[in-house]
Amino acid sequence: MKIGKLPSQSEKVENRLKILLAQLTYHIELLEEIVYQKFQVYNPTYLVDNLRSIPGIGAKMATVLIIVAKGFGTFTNHRQVISYIGLVPCIYQSGSSSKGKRQICKMGTSRIRSLLYMCALKASIRLAKPSVIDFMQKENQ
Repeated sequence: MKIGKLPSQSEKVENRLKILLAQLTYHIELLEEIVYQKFQVYNPTYLVDNLRSIPGIGAKMATVLIIVAKGFGTFTNHRQVISYIGLVPCIYQSGSSSKGKRQICKMGTSRIRSLLYMCALKASIRLAKPSVIDFMQKENQ
């Protein structure tokens, strides 16, 4: 073979990246189908409407919460849900003294807590400072 007829390194890399992108796209579609099937087990319309009425919770976060909480069917009150997610406040004490600030127990899924934090942050920005959002939208146009 002549060297001139071999594909260049950049072409090889580009072809490999295209193959990887196709594989990732396929796996994302499979995962989305699995999530959709798990989601349909619960009464999604009713639950999504209720969750989306909370400021900062969108369709994706509502879906995640429904799947993680297993449709909220196993919980009898809101305290159990809060405990399951890991947002229950704890007081660390030794004997009769309690030192330090109160913190959450962090016994639930940290990923859900971080997503809820982002939803709360989004809601606080939208509710507290509408002028900032208007300014940012004007700047982006």
